Amino acid sequence: RYFNQMSQLLGIGVMKSPLAIEGGEIELNGKGVALIVDSFTRRRNPFISDKIFDSLLQASLGVTKLIRLREGLAEDPAPGQSRLYGDLYGTGVGGHVDEFARFVNPATIFLAMPDAAEAATDPVKKISYERMKINEQLLMAARDQEGKPFTIVHLPVPDVVPDEFVLYTNSFMRPIASIRRKYPSIKNGERFRFLPAVSYLNYVVLNDLVIIPAYWRPGFPESCKQEDEQVRSLYARYFPGKTIIQLDPWGMNYGGGGFHCWTQQVPKGN
Repeated sequence: RYFNQMSQLLGIGVMKSPLAIEGGEIELNGKGVALIVDSFTRRRNPFISDKIFDSLLQASLGVTKLIRLREGLAEDPAPGQSRLYGDLYGTGVGGHVDEFARFVNPATIFLAMPDAAEAATDPVKKISYERMKINEQLLMAARDQEGKPFTIVHLPVPDVVPDEFVLYTNSFMRPIASIRRKYPSIKNGERFRFLPAVSYLNYVVLNDLVIIPAYWRPGFPESCKQEDEQVRSLYARYFPGKTIIQLDPWGMNYGGGGFHCWTQQVPKGN
C-alpha cells in the first residue's frame, strides 16, 4: 500500500525485487557502480547467489559494477553483538555502508579511518582501523565505470565520550532495557558505558545543502571539536556551491542510524 501511495505521489513506477536491501546498505555513484558490505548483505539475503544478486541489482538499480567491502565499523555492531569490549556496549545494524564509505562524486570515495595512534590506544578504533584497512585495499583495487582507480579520502571516526548508565531492572529506557534483555548476567545497579553508532559519513545531500554530523559537546576532548571542523572543511571542498550544515546526530545514532539512514532521498528534477 505504501509503495503504491509513493508511486502516485511522485509519479514513478514500482518495481518488485526479492532482494532485502535498505538505503543504508548500498551506496551508488550514479554511473553504475555500487558499494555494499558483503558480510551484512549475505546475512540479509542468505539464499541468493552472487550471480543472481548482481543480476537483480542491475535490473532494478542499473548497477553494472559491484564492489563488495568486507565489514563495517566496530561502532555499528550487529543486533545481539552489542558488547564492544569490557563494560562498553553499542548499538547498530552490523554493517551499513553509509556509516563508513560514501561516493561524493562518481570517482571519489570518503572512507572513515581512525589513525594508527588512535588504534594503538582505543580498542574500538583498533577494530575499526583493521577493518577499514582491508576495505581500503578492496577500494584501491577496484575501478570505476571507465576503468580508472578511485580517489579515496580519509575522514576521521568521531572522538566522543560514551554515555554512562546504571542498570535498573525496572527501567524501560533505551539502551538500558535492550542491554538488560541481551545480557541478563549484568546485575542490577552495575554501571556500563554506551557508544551509539557514531559516524561522520552518515550525511544527506539536498538541492542546496549538505547536512552532516557534528559531535563535540562540553566535556568532550578538544580533538572532537577539531575533527568536527576538519570534516566540515572536507565537505565544503568536495561539495562546492552547497551550504554545509552541521547538526547533532546523537539521538538518531541511538537508534542505530543517522541522517542518511532516516531519510528517503529523491533525485533532483530538471
